[in-house]
Amino acid sequence: MHPSDLDAGEVFRTKKIQGYFLGKPMPWKIMKKVMTLKDHAIEVYLGLWVLHSATRRRELKLKLEFFEGSGLHPMQIHRGLKRLVHEKFIDEVEERVRGKTPVFYLRKESEIEL
Repeated sequence: MHPSDLDAGEVFRTKKIQGYFLGKPMPWKIMKKVMTLKDHAIEVYLGLWVLHSATRRRELKLKLEFFEGSGLHPMQIHRGLKRLVHEKFIDEVEERVRGKTPVFYLRKESEIEL
């Protein structure tokens, strides 16, 4: 569909993300390294990868509801994120503030020292 195909008053709806995604090839070298980390880092990283595959963005706004039903406690998610930031697999784009949605950057394989 091309923008010129739309009428002036027509609303263009974007698709809501549904289903399961691993979409892009998994960065196996990164995954093997993350598997050695503690604090549920692998579960959190896999969640971030799914979100990246679904949104096609490396800058991710991470709402706590995203991990709902995963079996992870919010403190485990927090520790996993903290470990991934400390080990430089992800970057905090904005400093985390209570009540504000955190934003993280998922690094590429070329941006990580393995």
